[in-house]
Amino acid sequence: ICLEVVGVILMQDVSPVLFTPLNEEVNLIMMLLSGLILPSIVALVIYRNIAEQEKYFRQSQHANWEIEQRVAAERAQQQLLQQANLKLDRRALQLQAAAEVSRATGSILDSDELIQQVVELTRERFGLYYVGLYLVDFAPEAGRWAVLRAGTGEAGRQMMAAGRRIEVGGDSMVGWCIAHRQSRI
Repeated sequence: ICLEVVGVILMQDVSPVLFTPLNEEVNLIMMLLSGLILPSIVALVIYRNIAEQEKYFRQSQHANWEIEQRVAAERAQQQLLQQANLKLDRRALQLQAAAEVSRATGSILDSDELIQQVVELTRERFGLYYVGLYLVDFAPEAGRWAVLRAGTGEAGRQMMAAGRRIEVGGDSMVGWCIAHRQSRI
């Protein structure tokens, strides 16, 4: 199609007088020149077409890259939002458990029953395997010991029956936490 259009354009600009035979040498020169000029014009049109296609291809690649970057950023934001929501959900459950423990402290008057209820609610609401509550015995003749006052499950009952106690500041995690007044996980 391009060749025909170029040929038509060339033919319209050329006077018909030029195509009248002058002699064989002139006709031969004219044929050679038309063979040299026309392919150059066709090559120029093809080159421009290829250059334009390459420009559109680069623009398309850049647009695709920008879209991929936006999608990746949106996915990262969604993950952060999901993590924040999970933390908020967990915190809400913890606050709910703390409120239940608080309500129990106001309604139960027996201290042993209250302590057992606190450890059971804490284990249940926080989804823990075991919860134990130690109270520190500050009697000078007893030394500094943390005595297990309530524990969940069969393990808790067995340790309480055995009179489980831990030295404050000793090698155990519970002893360390009491001595330093810090939690440790």
